[in-house]
Amino acid sequence: MTITSTLIIILVVSAIILGLQFFLSTRKTKWLGLILPVLCFLLASVITIGIVFADSIFQGSDSNSSETATQTDSIMSETDDSETSDETNVTADVTTDLSADTQADTQADTGSDFIYALLIFCLLNIPTMVLTAIYYSTRQNNRVETTMKGK
Repeated sequence: MTITSTLIIILVVSAIILGLQFFLSTRKTKWLGLILPVLCFLLASVITIGIVFADSIFQGSDSNSSETATQTDSIMSETDDSETSDETNVTADVTTDLSADTQADTQADTGSDFIYALLIFCLLNIPTMVLTAIYYSTRQNNRVETTMKGK
């Protein structure tokens, strides 16, 4: 499939969705016009939550491997009794430094992960905002027409 045909398909589907939103918004029941914006919002929420969980799962496997390496270093230092206490202290210091670095990286990643998730959520809700704008503008026009007919 070429880029042109893909673009045409996306434009046709978008036009159908916008036409459906306009049609549902002009009905007397005001709740029909909110169906598509609510569905878009729910879809954006589910996708964002899925991305956050998938990202945390993949990051969790990386942190588990570094914790395993740290635990292996400390086990090796405990089992080797022939080493002097100075060498054991050096190994313990390296283990402590690795833990502190991992904790600092985790705290820095938490802030960037939140911004990343917020950005994705906002981008995925652009269709929600467009459909909601169509709904409110159509409802406002219906109120104006109803008021004009009543006078």
